[in-house]
Amino acid sequence: MKEENIEDLRIHGHMVLSGGKYKTVKIHGRAVFQSDLISEVTKVHGETKIEGNIKSKIAKIFGSIDIKGDSDFKTIKVYGFCHSSLNINSDEIKVHGDLRSDGNVNCEIIDAYGKIKAKGNFNADKFYCIGEVKIEKELNADVLTIYNKGNSKVNLIGGSIINLKKFLPGGFHKIIHKLLLLDKWKRKLFYVDVIEGDEIYIEYTKAKVVRGKSITIGECCEVDYIEYYDVLNKNGKSIIKKELKIK
Repeated sequence: MKEENIEDLRIHGHMVLSGGKYKTVKIHGRAVFQSDLISEVTKVHGETKIEGNIKSKIAKIFGSIDIKGDSDFKTIKVYGFCHSSLNINSDEIKVHGDLRSDGNVNCEIIDAYGKIKAKGNFNADKFYCIGEVKIEKELNADVLTIYNKGNSKVNLIGGSIINLKKFLPGGFHKIIHKLLLLDKWKRKLFYVDVIEGDEIYIEYTKAKVVRGKSITIGECCEVDYIEYYDVLNKNGKSIIKKELKIK
């Protein structure tokens, strides 16, 4: 059986293509694909628009990419901006920039330092983010840790181990922060309607319902209702309107 000969694609400047299947795609200018793009490796250093779907084993986005269809990766690394109008599916997602989806995001691991936004659900085995998270529906992960740097907002968070923490600057910036007595970090709360998990720790969070086995409410939280099965630890500076232990 004859082996399929797949060529590489390199773009410098501005080019419009019908789509196609390639081994390696490297874009240093501006490219528009009018249908589906299939590749082993995709590297975007400029600006790319895909009118259809994209399927790539490895994608590295240093510039910006706008995908009108579904996105299917084994690994995607976003150092710039990535937007998908439909769903994003990937084994591993790394973000040092801005990742946005108008649909659902499904992955095994996400490691992010930047902004994550999804209009649908976000499902992961392990979710780690330092930055801002905005998910309009559900965020589900077995192990979830978020250090909030902005006004993050999620409708429902579900998982086994959940940690919502306030990001604090380190090193020199932390010293300046204390010397100037600035408290701008305190105002950046995490807003969530419902949190459900086994082990939950939250701080600088405003929630309607927190439900779990073991719950720790750190400083500067406001929770309307807590339902717990084992242990509830509370910081005196936080406000809990109602709590109930389930026997």
